[in-house]
Amino acid sequence: MKSYALAAWALTLLAGQESAKVDNAEYRRWSRFKVGSVVKFKITTNAEGQIDDELAVSLKSLDNDQAVLVRTFGGVVGGRKRVTSAERNVPSKVIKGQDAEGRAAKEVGTGEQFIRLLGKMTKCKWVEIEYTVMNGPDEIKMREKTWLHDSLVGGIARFEVKRVTSGVTTTYDASESTPAK
Repeated sequence: MKSYALAAWALTLLAGQESAKVDNAEYRRWSRFKVGSVVKFKITTNAEGQIDDELAVSLKSLDNDQAVLVRTFGGVVGGRKRVTSAERNVPSKVIKGQDAEGRAAKEVGTGEQFIRLLGKMTKCKWVEIEYTVMNGPDEIKMREKTWLHDSLVGGIARFEVKRVTSGVTTTYDASESTPAK
C-alpha cells in the first residue's frame, strides 16, 4: 500500500512539473528555419588572450520536441587556425523561469534599440537577464543582453555576456545569416 501511495505521489509531482513548462522562445525562433540554416557571429571581448573570434551556429535537426544546434568556434592561436564544435539541444518547452540549460534567469530589462546589423542600422528588440553559474565552488554572477531580429536565422542579431564581478564582456555580432533552401 505504501508503494502505491508513493507511486501516486510521484505521478502527481511529475504532472505538476509538466504543467509548469512553457514554450521556449529560442526553439520557436529556430523552428522557422530548415535544417542546414546557419548564422555566423564575430566575437569581441575586453579580456586578454581572446582565442576565438568567430562563431557559426547551424541547425542540425528539428522535430516537435527539440532543435539540435551545432556551435563551431574558430580562431587563431599561435599562428594556427583552431576550430572546436559542440552540439546543443534546445527543447521546445522549458520550465517556467528557466532557460534551455536549466539556469534560473531573472529578466532585468527589455526595450528597442538601433544597432548596426549586417552593415546597416536596424531597429531590434532586446532583453537583458541575470543568472548565476558555478565555476567549481565559486558562483559567478552573469548579465546577458540579447538583441533580436526576425530576419536572421535563429533570430539573434547580437548578444553580450558580462561577468558582473570582473567586468569581462564578450560580444557576438551577427555577420552572416544563411537560411537553408
